Amino acid sequence: MPTCADFKFSILVGGQPIPEYEKDGTYYAESNLFTPFSYRQPVEEIVGGEVERQAWPVTPYQICIEATPQTPHCFYRVFLDGQKVESLSVKPGKIRLVKGFRDGTTVKEFLFSLPRFARDEDDRMDSQCCTRIGLIEVECYNAVYKNTKRIEMTRKMTFDQANKKDSYNVTKGSYLMATTTSGQVIGHKTRFRLTDSWNVISLRSKLCIKYVTAQSLTEMGFTVRPFFPVTLSLGSAARVKSERQSSKDKEEVTQEEDTLNATQNDYCTVSAAKTARLENYPKTHTSQEMIIID
Repeated sequence: MPTCADFKFSILVGGQPIPEYEKDGTYYAESNLFTPFSYRQPVEEIVGGEVERQAWPVTPYQICIEATPQTPHCFYRVFLDGQKVESLSVKPGKIRLVKGFRDGTTVKEFLFSLPRFARDEDDRMDSQCCTRIGLIEVECYNAVYKNTKRIEMTRKMTFDQANKKDSYNVTKGSYLMATTTSGQVIGHKTRFRLTDSWNVISLRSKLCIKYVTAQSLTEMGFTVRPFFPVTLSLGSAARVKSERQSSKDKEEVTQEEDTLNATQNDYCTVSAAKTARLENYPKTHTSQEMIIID
């Protein structure tokens, strides 16, 4: 995984780090859209005045940041496709998991996805962001803690997925590339939260992973490795669990591996749903988030 004196980070799919590849100082990871944890995301877009309906294959992922023990308490910024998606602090020797996009009081999945359609001729990504499509970047900053105060979490997600024309400006049509988009709601945050304010001073270090297709990895001379030694059925069970979540009652349905037995599927699904309603009733938590005082 990309590593420097301050920290290291990795991409997780299904809770496990995915294989990484290094060439000439650049780290690569496969944006596999057909893992056991992948699913098809219905998409409806207006293109040229007409409604286009598709079901794109997508793969949820998360970002794990681990600070080294000798690193001071630093401030971090996370960028996807050139757009900032998270700011956080990490204490020396600690691990922080960035699970998804913050959108008001909800958290939505990071998804590997094919580029979307352009809405019109003017639908273009900023030129600086366009050159960073396909990059996951983490920056570490020297910063000074300022104060903690209680604020209302009203910030909406501003991330805009790269479209096919943006991607073409990068690839020139020579290869297929994936982008990042948002997915299902996977978490909820309290509306009023304790929030730390920091004065950001200077950039200490930066690490980056470029996510590409298996074909691109092969063309670079790599032997593409499988994501993890789990069965397709295990991944399917995890996806069933996610799809049964309801934003209304925030239920999580858990299934054990034996539910994958086709002859007992109906019975076990109902049992798991009943268990989840009793054991996973949503609770309110108080935690601290970071904001930047530039």
